[in-house]
Amino acid sequence: MDEWVEGIAFIILKNGKILVEKRKMDKKVDPGKIIIPGGHVEKGETPLEACKREMKEELEISCKKIDFVARLAYIHPVEKQNINYYLCRDIIGEIKTNEAEEVFWIDPKTEKNILSTDTNDDVDARALEKMFELIKNE
Repeated sequence: MDEWVEGIAFIILKNGKILVEKRKMDKKVDPGKIIIPGGHVEKGETPLEACKREMKEELEISCKKIDFVARLAYIHPVEKQNINYYLCRDIIGEIKTNEAEEVFWIDPKTEKNILSTDTNDDVDARALEKMFELIKNE
């Protein structure tokens, strides 16, 4: 587990809430956990391209404007990840659940403790703090 994997996560913000997913139990990374949706960056792909592809594959949506939030390291028992977080506030399409067991909306200010991690490092919660900083500074 010496090699770092490049990943992405997309924070979809709508009416003050964010979309989270409950992962299927057969997933290699974070089975059954509640996390911000995302995926891996494929060879020859930029993180932004991966974000757009994963949104389409996992949720059948796209985003009118995507803002970079942060790049955070996550050391998981299965793999070490550099996760590029992006913010989408204006989705195009109707959300469908293609990869996760379910998706649902939470209030990131009052319900972020619902997010799951396998380590003491709550990377998704740190990304949400970065998102709040970004929004506040606009």
